[in-house]
Amino acid sequence: MGHNYYYLSDYEAIDVGYPYGSIIYKAESEYHFKQIVVFSDITDIHQTGDFIIVKQTPNLELYKKYISDNAKLRNNGIPNLFMNDINYYIINQISDKVSEPLHEETLKLECRKNNIDISFITDKKW
Repeated sequence: MGHNYYYLSDYEAIDVGYPYGSIIYKAESEYHFKQIVVFSDITDIHQTGDFIIVKQTPNLELYKKYISDNAKLRNNGIPNLFMNDINYYIINQISDKVSEPLHEETLKLECRKNNIDISFITDKKW
């Protein structure tokens, strides 16, 4: 994807033995999952310029497993990514800023505000 951002699909996750499904992560090299940027399940990605737009259907069961397998995360509770059935994120690859989980309408507003091409949003899979 660029700027040390990577997408791990469900199929790749199984293939490399990563038990928590599809993710977006940042790493110095591929398949080093120390900094997960967007958790499972990633249902679509669009890259435009310096931005990555991610569509996610949050997977509560995989997140619970992830927390139980990572002791340092156990006291953090369940984050706000489970407030919506579908979340959208804007990742700025240059500044490394990741938006909070967004609704589709908020995504559109943020994209317009940041001059990000949103023509892909009208595609039926989005």
